Amino acid sequence: MGANLYRNAENKATCTEKLRALHRHGKPVVITEFGCCTFTGAKEQGGMGFTAVDWEREPAVVKEGFVRCEREQADEIGALLDLYAAERVHGAPEHHGPAAHPRGPGVGRGVRAALAE
Repeated sequence: MGANLYRNAENKATCTEKLRALHRHGKPVVITEFGCCTFTGAKEQGGMGFTAVDWEREPAVVKEGFVRCEREQADEIGALLDLYAAERVHGAPEHHGPAAHPRGPGVGRGVRAALAE
């Protein structure tokens, strides 16, 4: 059983329950995608952290007001890995950014670099 599972402000209270429900089929559970962006408040946005980017600009840039915070990203990913281990998840690759984004490979890495500037 595979599922993308991003935790955010809306599903934080039910995330563990949803994860446990994946075991109902008696099959191994793999989280096929999860992660957290590198800015303050990103953990509340979960999989929608990419909205911090103005994709209409060329090249794409991080919008005003976002403050880089690798600590928040590391803490959230660590907490999710702990949760997945406690709930007997068989695997969970962390998503590093939109490598297959329409603007081309590596856009996610470029966004992280833009946040550093």
